[in-house]
Amino acid sequence: MPMSRSGNGSPTSSARAGKSPADRFSAPEVSWLPPAAPFTTAGVEPSFNEILRDPIIQLLMNRDHVDETELRKFARAIRGNRRRVRVA
Repeated sequence: MPMSRSGNGSPTSSARAGKSPADRFSAPEVSWLPPAAPFTTAGVEPSFNEILRDPIIQLLMNRDHVDETELRKFARAIRGNRRRVRVA
């Protein structure tokens, strides 16, 4: 519901009448979002390959001079070390 405005740009008293500050300043309904956004449920995460295919990640890696092959080698080395470490 649009607020009517007076000549000075502030909402008129009729637009404010009957509305609490929480009602006046609450976020509007957003109908274009999907009902359940991805990654809002625990345990749902993109795979390493999906992350590396993301165009923004590729741009950041390019900017930071990160080579994908070297990053994959590093990830394999970490994964191998993690399996050998026992957590008490």
